[in-house]
Amino acid sequence: MRQIERVRRARSQLVMGRHPFYGCLALNLKLETSDGTRVGTMATDGKRIIVNEDWVSSLSDDELRGVIVHEVMHIAYGHPFRRGRRDPREWNVAGDFAINRDLLSQGFTLPGSRLYDPQFDGLSAEQIYARRVAEAEERRAQQPQR
Repeated sequence: MRQIERVRRARSQLVMGRHPFYGCLALNLKLETSDGTRVGTMATDGKRIIVNEDWVSSLSDDELRGVIVHEVMHIAYGHPFRRGRRDPREWNVAGDFAINRDLLSQGFTLPGSRLYDPQFDGLSAEQIYARRVAEAEERRAQQPQR
């Protein structure tokens, strides 16, 4: 089975299972595949879920549903629209920390490679971003000058 079909099936399972809210949101997003050069895992731009089928093949069905909900939550939390002038990669990481905390507390299964750190519990993506940027600047300032 092509992995994109697994993604379609997982979205339907969310609707028909215990998570119809997330499933309905996911069904409103167009699916697009990536060969891995643009997207190494799964991503969203607010309109689409972009899927690396090779990566999806490594996920269990529970992990796949969790990752789909993770991508939906980026949109539900407005992450693509709240980024402003922040660094896109670091903003995505901050959003991942905020989302994964919430999904794990709701009992979703996420891949072992997920980003989670209890130091960020209760913080918004903006707060996590600001803390991570400040810590990175502090580390740079402490490095010896050449």
